[in-house]
Parts: sequence; structure tokens; C-alpha cells
Amino acid sequence: MELQEDMIFSITEKFIPNFSKAQTLRIIQLNEKTVKIEMDQAKARGAFPIDQFKGLIRDGSLILDSNDSLRNEVRRMSAEDTAS
Repeated sequence: MELQEDMIFSITEKFIPNFSKAQTLRIIQLNEKTVKIEMDQAKARGAFPIDQFKGLIRDGSLILDSNDSLRNEVRRMSAEDTAS
């Protein structure tokens, strides 16, 4: 999965550092080494090494929000239409 800014993930019970009891988190910034996130409700922010963040996705701690994947697909299609 290619990570992008503004992706939203649902947080499962496997996500241990969920001190704020958030239901979702959003990627606010990323680069080749780190992923900066914002958790809902408490608006808590944090950062993960990118490999660790991808590991949280692989082990089911974070699940891409299905509405988010639809939004990203629409954005991608719009960008392709604009480029034509």
C-alpha cells in the first residue's frame, strides 16, 4: 500500500499506544523515514518510523477506512482527467 497524506485509518484494539481512546487516525505528513499522524477526539499527534507504521497496518492494528480509499480513488481519477 502506498501511504499518502490525509489517509484515514480505523484503530483496532491491537493498537497499543492509543492513550486517547481514539477511533481513527489520519496521516498529516510523511516522508521517506517518518509518518506524522493526528488521532481523532483528543487531537493527539505523534510520529512513527515508516516501517513501524506499515507494520501496524500489516498486523491489523490499523485498517484503512473504506470511505478514505474511495476519496483517494476519486482524487486520483480527477488528477488523471486534469492531466489529459
